[in-house]
Amino acid sequence: MAKNRYHYSGQKTSMAKDQPIHLTKWVTVWVLPMPLRKKYGNIAMIDDQLQKVTGLDSDKMPATVEQKSFGVSRKFIGSVTDTSITIGMEFEVNKDAKTGDIYPFCLFRDWNKLQYDFETGLATEKEDYCGSIVIENHDLKGNVLRKVNAGVIFMEKAIPNWELDRNVEKIYKMNLSFVIENVGLNYKK
Repeated sequence: MAKNRYHYSGQKTSMAKDQPIHLTKWVTVWVLPMPLRKKYGNIAMIDDQLQKVTGLDSDKMPATVEQKSFGVSRKFIGSVTDTSITIGMEFEVNKDAKTGDIYPFCLFRDWNKLQYDFETGLATEKEDYCGSIVIENHDLKGNVLRKVNAGVIFMEKAIPNWELDRNVEKIYKMNLSFVIENVGLNYKK
């Protein structure tokens, strides 16, 4: 007699003690652009303040193309894909009790100014404002399940305005947009 699908004995996950993937178990490792490394050195505070990463669509596929002939349409997979990825990141912002620095706000403000200084109108070249990032997803034991290695990261947009409201209690969170390129992706097999 076949096992009942709705009984635990008929489910592989239950019988094998398989473990779900926890999307809260991840870390990032940043390498800042050279001009920022001189000022900020150890950048662990970025990962400490990073609360969320969105848009990490690293498994890319070309869009479909359509061919029409005599009223008949056929679709095929295309041959060109966008290799850059735009990701969103949400950071909580704190003030250092000793130095008074607002972090990681000050770091990202300096990165923004490195790309384009709105006060002077000066811009730098890509080699000057790009860093790199590694994003790792782990299992509960700390084993790497997925590793996204982006050889290029830079800010896509300026830091958003501070939205002040005396009637709503909340802490300051920065939502920033980055472009990553030269992405390598490894999954645990």
